[in-house]
Amino acid sequence: MYGCVGMPDKAEELLTQALSEAKRYKINYLIAASFLHRANAYSRAGKIEAAVFDVGEGLRCMRENDYQYVLGLTPEKLEHVLQIAAQHNIEAEYVRVMAQERLKITFVKKGRVVPLLSVHMLGGCHLELGGQVVLMEEEMTPLQCRLLKLLLTSNNMKMEQEAIQLAFWPESPPEKARSNFDSLVSRLRKTLRSAMRQYPVGDYLVLRQGILCLQNCVLDAKIFQQVAAEGLRHAKKNEWWQAGNCFHVAVGLWHDCVDAEAIVDDQVHNFVWDVQLLMIKIASVWGEHLISASRAEQALAILQRGLRLDPTDVTLLRLTYRLHCGRGDRTKAKMLLKEYEKKLVAEGLDSSELQLMISEVVA
Repeated sequence: MYGCVGMPDKAEELLTQALSEAKRYKINYLIAASFLHRANAYSRAGKIEAAVFDVGEGLRCMRENDYQYVLGLTPEKLEHVLQIAAQHNIEAEYVRVMAQERLKITFVKKGRVVPLLSVHMLGGCHLELGGQVVLMEEEMTPLQCRLLKLLLTSNNMKMEQEAIQLAFWPESPPEKARSNFDSLVSRLRKTLRSAMRQYPVGDYLVLRQGILCLQNCVLDAKIFQQVAAEGLRHAKKNEWWQAGNCFHVAVGLWHDCVDAEAIVDDQVHNFVWDVQLLMIKIASVWGEHLISASRAEQALAILQRGLRLDPTDVTLLRLTYRLHCGRGDRTKAKMLLKEYEKKLVAEGLDSSELQLMISEVVA
């Protein structure tokens, strides 16, 4: 407070006392807080060397104790602290992750702040900057959208120019393919520039030494993959509280997914298919746990999400059938089997195969 009202000396004095007491009683979260708040006070007073030292000590304490939050450190103060760290290469990876997860920003050369470009594929493709939707899929041409999805699903969001040319214009001579590539990238940059306005496109879309890449960018589907995988690891260890927290985040990200059958490129198709399989896995693992925990409504909701993706998944059908029967709702159980049978008939299964498949559900 004293630092904010132009009394940095008083702020430094009190924070130094607080740091001494926190060290005396070995209260690590207060040690981290005291260092980082004092760093802000030092910075406001122009004492950059002292601020840099405190930022280093405070962030090291946070990282070693796996802290994500500090008492009283507002987003503005946190950004300032992390920017000092970025400018002096302090705890670089920890700072990068915290800036992205807590503030939705990143730092580039000399600690310049760049808002993360957030791309959504789960529930209609669109781009966000600073929490605002800046571009919808329908505002891009089909070729622009296809290129963007290829980049998003590539390793580290990078693709060689030649690989893109081969994917888009396999029959064209190299010179023509290169000209088409240059034209497509130029049009995509123009579309992005118009949407991003005050944000430089060069912070996000870069062609360097024959490699086109998206940078300072996050994809909701990849966040979903990370959180879902973490939840499944916890579930495997029967750590259901932690697993449930992860699954809640993953399901919250899931609104819908791109229709895999409508995708041209194998790379994008396989990525989307893997994401869908992961959602189905969550539905079966978490749904079974919720049933065993007598949380029928929640179990049914998650199972139905999985069945919307794959109405013929035997595990999901078996769990849903068991849930309906356990609640005494035989009508819904029979309807479930009837719908399943219709889908199997449509796939061309004969009567003996039908009976075998249905027996797996009711077993």
